[in-house]
Amino acid sequence: KETHLRHRCTPSRFIAPIIPKRRCQRNFSRCPVGVLQEYAAGAKVSELCRKHGMSDGTLYKCKAKYGGLQVSELRRLKDLEAENAELKRLLADAMLDNAGLKGLLAKNF
Repeated sequence: KETHLRHRCTPSRFIAPIIPKRRCQRNFSRCPVGVLQEYAAGAKVSELCRKHGMSDGTLYKCKAKYGGLQVSELRRLKDLEAENAELKRLLADAMLDNAGLKGLLAKNF
């Protein structure tokens, strides 16, 4: 009974520190094409994920998004996504300016 109490009430200096895990990335832009090629070659999912530090779900999402792409196609896709994001930002700014001008015109007349 005493050992049970001592175990439960162990001072914190005897307990190993908890090392936080890396935070998962919400975007899969860092998904290496090499991992997908290893997966296509027949490597086990659990071994691949452990080796590269990713979850099974991340691997499957990467496969769904970048499955048949080569490195050059992947680079082009990332460039197009970046350009699309910039164009969306410019459109949002233009729409905001337009709405502000319409508000000013409505007040003046």
